[in-house]
Amino acid sequence: MFTKLQRSLLITTIKGIIGIIFPKACVSCGRTLLDDNGYFCDKCYADISFIKSPLCKKCGAPFLSAGDDHFCGDCICKEKPFVVARAMARYDATIVKMISSFKYHRNIVAGETLARMLARHEFAGFEKEDIDIIIPVPLHAKRLRERSFNQALVLAKILSKAWKMPLCFETLIKHIDTAEQVGLHSLEREKNIKGAFMLKDRVAIVGKNVLLVDDVYTTGSTVKECAKVLNAGGAKSVAVITVARTTT
Repeated sequence: MFTKLQRSLLITTIKGIIGIIFPKACVSCGRTLLDDNGYFCDKCYADISFIKSPLCKKCGAPFLSAGDDHFCGDCICKEKPFVVARAMARYDATIVKMISSFKYHRNIVAGETLARMLARHEFAGFEKEDIDIIIPVPLHAKRLRERSFNQALVLAKILSKAWKMPLCFETLIKHIDTAEQVGLHSLEREKNIKGAFMLKDRVAIVGKNVLLVDDVYTTGSTVKECAKVLNAGGAKSVAVITVARTTT
């Protein structure tokens, strides 16, 4: 039998040996990390543009000028089907590289890393205590077979566990296999995604505050279409969280 101190020393020794044989690498660029203080090298972490105030109270779009949070022009002019949308970082540099590696090259470690960062991030004007259930943006069955996983579900699973909230991933489905949104402008995206989602079972969402999770908020057409379906199905409210969002 080992004493508590001996077990601690043994674990530390084993970790040290593993660290020598399999040195920890930056999940973004692959450089060997000299210490065990995180997932990124200093350069890659410095390249992450975390979104902070001031930003739009509704859609979360960051503002360049200093000041308080307020509504952006688009949210003043157009009604949104969600109560609030927030993203952790701007879609550039390190984040682009990680999301691309995650989605298109099956780098699940990169996705799980982003999800853990998402779970720890403090979102301005968003209260996770108000959420009842978490729903990932679904993929069509054909796209799921091609990719072998849903990136939004990977994010949502870790978020659900970290925040101790129920995960519901079979209620909202994508029943139309739409064309890729990449390269389409805002109106084309809205037309392309319109009617693509449906509720398989509305019982889980009736009267609930739903958190919709996805990887990137571009024009918001996908999450807005999902939110419309959830609202029509009886959800009390829909909020949106993404890893990143594009900015102009």
